Amino acid sequence: MDPMKFMQTYEVVTDESAEQGEADELGFDLENEPFGFRELVRYLRDNYCGAEPSESRGVPRWITAYGERNFRSGEFRNISLHPANDRARRWWPRALRAAGLL
Repeated sequence: MDPMKFMQTYEVVTDESAEQGEADELGFDLENEPFGFRELVRYLRDNYCGAEPSESRGVPRWITAYGERNFRSGEFRNISLHPANDRARRWWPRALRAAGLL
């Protein structure tokens, strides 16, 4: 049985890039990373408390946690978690509920 897999993207926003309406840097922290259900719920609770959903109604396709300003660099680092396979999409709503995000 194929495990749940997820992608975590990130964006770094600086004052200069924000003026242009762009991110200074984009990329992946995780690519097709396997998670068990409990591990996923723990990861969501630890990293996505207060996250915003991609949609305002129903189950979001992804969630985004907006970072706080880094006082040294002045940058913001935002992360988004996306289900990457059918099994992950099937368990996504339950995991979000278990983590208190839905």
